[in-house]
Amino acid sequence: MYQKKIWCPFCSSPKIFENLDIPAKKTGSPDSLKHENKIEYKRYICQGCEREFDNNPIFQIIEALFVKLSHSKCLFFYLRSQLEELKNEIPASCNQDASKLLTGSKIVFKDLFENPTDPFSQVFLAGDFRLIGGSDHVKAIKNLVAWNSAKFLSQSYEQFETYLKDVASKTLNINKKYLDSIKKSDYKNYKKSSLSSNDDNDWRMFVGYVLKNSTGILKFLKQVYPEIKKAEKQNYRNIDLEEWLEVFSEVRHAVTHSDQFLKADRVRSWPHSKKKILASYFSGDYNDENGSLLHITDHILYDDLKLIAEYSFLVYKSWSIAEGFEWEYFEKKHN
Repeated sequence: MYQKKIWCPFCSSPKIFENLDIPAKKTGSPDSLKHENKIEYKRYICQGCEREFDNNPIFQIIEALFVKLSHSKCLFFYLRSQLEELKNEIPASCNQDASKLLTGSKIVFKDLFENPTDPFSQVFLAGDFRLIGGSDHVKAIKNLVAWNSAKFLSQSYEQFETYLKDVASKTLNINKKYLDSIKKSDYKNYKKSSLSSNDDNDWRMFVGYVLKNSTGILKFLKQVYPEIKKAEKQNYRNIDLEEWLEVFSEVRHAVTHSDQFLKADRVRSWPHSKKKILASYFSGDYNDENGSLLHITDHILYDDLKLIAEYSFLVYKSWSIAEGFEWEYFEKKHN
């Protein structure tokens, strides 16, 4: 969950004060009353960097996501570096004994038949690492790096879904008229008192109950903010982001439930464009008969983390412009 405390988006300083010398302004697009929301527009000045910014209510939501994605990238990079260093310590001859590298790693266990009050309790050591050759050790390290890469990628999907849920709940909370974009039959059995709530958490529960997942949430957001759908189809990557997310969802399912194996019956009916996304963005060598074994390399992970950030920024920018808030708070750097 994101923090609600305000800080400077430029230098992260909490030392800010409200700028009262500005004319009153209604948030929302001047072109449509549909986007008139209940948030009072405010501007702040940072005492640290002396820059001004407004109270964009979803800046902190996307900032929280970016921190999580960057943290995941940092942890994976560190983990991979440490494992690569360990792999380099293995003797040049891959058939040599690698047990010295594994000192202190044996499993220590006790006999469950022992009397718990026995003062002469014993423990057993299990795992004869002399049976593991250097080549087995190298293979195990490579598999561990790949496994962690896939797990970090799966986790990033869930973080993106949480971000969408937070944006959607904030959207519904600031303007109840946006409920018109959801079929009444989808929430006719939902507690009516919650539909007048001003608590973001109540609306997060509503979003989870009615819109359910990233697909349902994005469908709602695209109805309210059509620019999202436009950029999904027309973007510098020249891919359909809606298809990419559908493939990503299946990849996450395969990582979580099928040991990175994407079953053929879940892929067979896909159009060529989605199979191409699978191969390009998730290293899936698809076979109509057997399915697809994923190979999530570090480069694949980093690029998908980047694309999650880009997709999130697309939602954030479209939302901010439509609701009348500033969005240019992130550091710019030329390629």
